[in-house]
Amino acid sequence: MDKTNWTNIFKSVQKTCRENRVREFHFKFIHRIVVTKKELFRFNIKSDSNCIYFGDLDFIDHTFSECQFTKSFPQEVLQWFNTENNSEFNLNIEDLLFGTFPSSSTLIKKLNYTLLFLQYYIYKKKLQNDSPFLLLSDFINTVKCKYKLEKII
Repeated sequence: MDKTNWTNIFKSVQKTCRENRVREFHFKFIHRIVVTKKELFRFNIKSDSNCIYFGDLDFIDHTFSECQFTKSFPQEVLQWFNTENNSEFNLNIEDLLFGTFPSSSTLIKKLNYTLLFLQYYIYKKKLQNDSPFLLLSDFINTVKCKYKLEKII
């Protein structure tokens, strides 16, 4: 990515989200200081450093881009988003991870927020050891409530 893309990523959270927890997560995410099970194990907070879904070592790259669950779940969310909004977004891994499309369009704002919240949601679910089953319906219900709070709808 070039400097312009990174500048957009750093500035995007102010335009995308009002919730401080999600903003804080975004800051940690783009600075690669998100705590994963690897760090929690190192500090004796967790009993192992393995991913709850597939048993591989859980570190930042695994959590957000290498884990089979986190490869498939964003695609499911994007498919739901496209169906729900009658859109046809086709995003690569970089777009899914950072989702900072500059636009004042309500649909783009909604997409940016959905992608930002998606990363936060995956992170929280993995740290809470939540089962990967039935997460899409939980995500949809949660993000729809968040849309109302963020006044995106």
